Amino acid sequence: MGYLISIIVFQAVFSLALVMRYRSKSQFDKLLALFLFFIFSHFSTKLFFLVFLEQNPFYYKLPTSFSLFYGPILYLTSKCAVKGITRKELWRHLTPFLIVSIVFLTVIATHGSGPKSDAFGQWYQNLSYGYLIPFIVYPILSLRLLRKKPNSMPKDRNTLLLSLTYVNIAFMGVVLFLVTLHILGYDPINIRLTYVLMLITVVSILLYKINTSEEPIVANVLAAAPTSLGNSEKKSQKYESSNLETEDLKAYYKTLQLFLEKEKIYLDPELTLQKLSEKVHIPKHHITQVLNAYVQKNFYQFINDYRIEEAKSLLTSNHKESITDIAYSAGFNSKSTFNTHFKKLTQKTPLEYKKEALGLS
Repeated sequence: MGYLISIIVFQAVFSLALVMRYRSKSQFDKLLALFLFFIFSHFSTKLFFLVFLEQNPFYYKLPTSFSLFYGPILYLTSKCAVKGITRKELWRHLTPFLIVSIVFLTVIATHGSGPKSDAFGQWYQNLSYGYLIPFIVYPILSLRLLRKKPNSMPKDRNTLLLSLTYVNIAFMGVVLFLVTLHILGYDPINIRLTYVLMLITVVSILLYKINTSEEPIVANVLAAAPTSLGNSEKKSQKYESSNLETEDLKAYYKTLQLFLEKEKIYLDPELTLQKLSEKVHIPKHHITQVLNAYVQKNFYQFINDYRIEEAKSLLTSNHKESITDIAYSAGFNSKSTFNTHFKKLTQKTPLEYKKEALGLS
């Protein structure tokens, strides 16, 4: 059991570090980070009880308050992806978790100090059956929300949230089953499967972040774009095996331009260098060499330039569409990345550009 909990703690720490390192300033990414932080806190607590307090099973078997967190945060993350949430909503849905956390800490602090404290601990044990309510309600609310508006967010984000929702529903089913066994007198309760499901949650968030990062998370030499004159020797060494002549570079660049303008594949938020290579039938390292030779930008910067041009067109033609919707329509995964890249290219925010283009004050 300790090994499985240790794996979850390690995965949560690694994933949280990755999310924080490559997170945008979007509300969605902040909620994912919060999700991972409390998974880490939850299983670190369990690991501490198991390792350091193994002679007192009361602590390890005592239900933590973290179970009241997962349902609300899943729903809030789903709602954030669909239409955003307010800070007031966040506090309202997480208040029961915060209150019970105080009770949980009180039980831990007073355990063994007398009959009254033991009675209080037993009362808390009975209270924990109420955790089943958010287990049942929140995943259903989340699933209903995601199915109602499946096209309101990028596909990869929708896939992540659906996966997490189904994992939580499975988690709910397992907990209900184990609680039923406990009520019927079958002990001890085997909770390893619920830990496996939580591990799946962490891995799902990790894979999502790796796949959707605007910049490559794993160092990708082929996607680098050095621009200084001092790097010319490195560039020649990097591409010396590609054997591309100047005419080949020009031909490839023209092919890329025509393909992107005709097919608009950059509108796909999940577009990668590998996908583009397969579509346009040009090796990845040749595409990278072409981009370095003609635009001095890496793949993501190059594709985002096309997306910005698309967004500029949408801003002046779709007057009633929100900035966020336009960002997603243009192929971006997050509004913050869109805003940053838009201002870098135009020296204006999307809203400023729209007002100026439409002659609005």
